[in-house]
Amino acid sequence: MRIAHIAPFDPFSTLGGQERMVSDLVGWQMRNGHKTQIFSLSPEQSKKWTKFGHLPAIELLKRKLPDFSDFDIVHAHGWAFEPVFAAKPKAPVLATVYGTIAQYMQNVNLPAWRKAYLSLTQLRYEKNACKNATALASLCAKQNAEMQKHYGCGRAKPINCGIDTGFFTKKDKAKSRRRLGLEANSRIALACGRMSVAHKGFDILLKLAESMPQGSILVVNGTVPESLKSKMKPNMVARTTKWEEMPYLYSAADVFVHPSRYEGFGLATCEAMACGTPAVAFDTGAAGELLWKEEGGMLVSDTGNSDGFVRAALKLLSDKELCAKKGRVASKKASRYTVDAMGKEYFEYYQEIVGK
Repeated sequence: MRIAHIAPFDPFSTLGGQERMVSDLVGWQMRNGHKTQIFSLSPEQSKKWTKFGHLPAIELLKRKLPDFSDFDIVHAHGWAFEPVFAAKPKAPVLATVYGTIAQYMQNVNLPAWRKAYLSLTQLRYEKNACKNATALASLCAKQNAEMQKHYGCGRAKPINCGIDTGFFTKKDKAKSRRRLGLEANSRIALACGRMSVAHKGFDILLKLAESMPQGSILVVNGTVPESLKSKMKPNMVARTTKWEEMPYLYSAADVFVHPSRYEGFGLATCEAMACGTPAVAFDTGAAGELLWKEEGGMLVSDTGNSDGFVRAALKLLSDKELCAKKGRVASKKASRYTVDAMGKEYFEYYQEIVGK
């Protein structure tokens, strides 16, 4: 099958969650003999514009898209479906919606100007996708329910993201800590993400750090701007870990904490669980599926309940036996979310769309 993928940024030079999914999916398709081409900004343009978000990239993409007459299907990722519609492709369009911006606006405390801006851009784009795409995909069942609630759109097919379960595997905890210079700490909680983003819950991490037992630390891995670093507690450590070291970082932790108030899927939670680390998360994205019945960690239903999130994290941190038990289940649950499963499900969906 001839497949065109459209993404705002080059998926092989940008390490966001959306880019990771696109690169994994394209890699699977190429390994399975499909003609696949990516239309996005160049690696150089991606590095230049990624700090400004997807919107400038979308405008630049409008200038370089063909009519896609040489392809059987056009797979538009995220808000890249907006320039795709402008190109009026001859092939059917599958739009994968990476989270529901209307739900994000409901969950996250945003200034009025930001809500107005999102309403004029991303919210409008997602409504256009619901109206104009040949077919739709979401990242999980919960997102489907959100799209139905906010857009009256119930035709999206939920297809979970996949992770490389050969790469994200449990490592020896003591050796992982020595490898990363974390062996001096009794208990370790780990958070990952761009803390400059409003919904990632840095305020909750500060609350958690204040309540953690003596001798324990909270490692914050990812982008932490200086304005937030100055607020960090003495038992908080900011670091940027190389990609190849991430399985060791996940394995070194006792608990993975993900206080994000909105996610489309939640790749980091899945990766941590695959490495045998139980997770604490709000019920956003696929967290409810990953942490079904709280077998692989703790699920906090109300995104406004920061105290409840802290209590759940402390419960796991203080109980080594419970932590170990949930960690064993976590690795089994996360092992089902593979790139191979994602690739096969998307291909079956392509066949269904093209055959219509």
